[in-house]
Amino acid sequence: MKFIIANWKCNPSSFKEARELWDAVNNELGDLNDTNIIICPPFVFSLELKREKSELKLGAQNCFWQQGAFTGEISAAMLYDIGSEYVLIGHSERERYFGETNSLIEKKLIAVLDIGLIPILCVGEGAESNNLQEIEKDLKKQLSVLKKIKSWSNAGFLIAYEPAWAIGSGKACDYGKAKESHLFIQKEVELIFNELNVKNQNIHYLYGGSVDSVNAADYFKAGYDGVLVGTSSLNPKEFKKIIGVIKRL
Repeated sequence: MKFIIANWKCNPSSFKEARELWDAVNNELGDLNDTNIIICPPFVFSLELKREKSELKLGAQNCFWQQGAFTGEISAAMLYDIGSEYVLIGHSERERYFGETNSLIEKKLIAVLDIGLIPILCVGEGAESNNLQEIEKDLKKQLSVLKKIKSWSNAGFLIAYEPAWAIGSGKACDYGKAKESHLFIQKEVELIFNELNVKNQNIHYLYGGSVDSVNAADYFKAGYDGVLVGTSSLNPKEFKKIIGVIKRL
């Protein structure tokens, strides 16, 4: 199973543009060849896009962990009700701009799993570094949120390695570093699962951070099951190239 996830972030500025982006991809999907294409638009566009007939799957960029008097928030139950299937949790931009902590991420993961959505947990070091020990320390801390989950679903769980310095920079993580990080994340997850006595989980690993049609295939060769695409997902021509490259793998 392969995954291509588009994170539109706070783009575009109108539903007309959002639908044009969606249609540009949707109208040329062809045979997906065991490839899941998931679009994560801003909340305000989600319901209308879900009404479109499509093999594209709908995801969300964030959610709140509780229902109630929380002005401005969107709950996991609301997302589930409108047909979202996936939710990004712990994206580095949420930490950088909104101060999200591991404690909040833990609560969101539990809420998402409880309602039946598939989380896309984002992890990655903050600063570019060749110090593998420091990178692994950052990843270990972020992955520790998995230890708080008491009830797992066989529906699936995605973990995206996104070094913060690569996001939107045009400077993607090279093959060697991406592979090292993938192996460490996989090993750390296995250790956590052994500690919790959790077995047979449907885990898939993704790479994100300046993904384009030139480098996308390299991350699959490095062992990843998919890519999380930001800037390039807003360019229909480039995003369709990425889809074409991955479908041929």
